[in-house]
Amino acid sequence: MKALITTLTILILFLSVSFTVNAQNEGFSMELQNSNVHNAVLYPNPVVNYKFNIQSNQVISEIEVLNVIGKTIHQQINDNYSTDDMLVNLPECEKGMYLVKIVFNDDKHIIKKLLIK
Repeated sequence: MKALITTLTILILFLSVSFTVNAQNEGFSMELQNSNVHNAVLYPNPVVNYKFNIQSNQVISEIEVLNVIGKTIHQQINDNYSTDDMLVNLPECEKGMYLVKIVFNDDKHIIKKLLIK
């Protein structure tokens, strides 16, 4: 009987701790969804005819397209700060992988991969 009570006590403690951790993780997940996390989508990717769009949840101030060795091949400033969608017209360049540095109006930035076919 004593072993059964000990086992039940351990089980109750485990469930209590597990529930608390899950509740804290759920709160963190909800907080992350509601925060101002910077993100962007490049489309179409792979690029067709050297044109692509960038859509973001934040206002984009400028973009920079770099080749894999870090050389800037295109830079574009967003003159229309009221939009979070930007059309980019690249100069003709070699097919391959490129990096797109997206700078937001709060000076934070992210880097995305871009494929040109």
